[in-house]
Amino acid sequence: MTVLAILWSLCCLACLSRYDPKRRRALGYPPAPVAGDARLVWGLAVVPGVLLCFAGMWASFVMWLGASTTLGWAWVAVPDHRIDALWQRVLRRIGL
Repeated sequence: MTVLAILWSLCCLACLSRYDPKRRRALGYPPAPVAGDARLVWGLAVVPGVLLCFAGMWASFVMWLGASTTLGWAWVAVPDHRIDALWQRVLRRIGL
């Protein structure tokens, strides 16, 4: 359950980083098309932590909190061209 919570949050953070206007400006990319409301995606990223708290799985919550923070930081620290290549491989693998 913890691993699924971490993966869910990481996917949400990946979506947020892809359309972040400040990140795109800093890398010299044109503005991205509107991808939806970022507040909704932030809310979806936090849902696993809330569910772990309500389930009383405190150790899982702490692991989720640490892993999602660390992996989210690592995701945005990777150069953008590598993220694009990884994103395309993931989309091909899931058939999109």
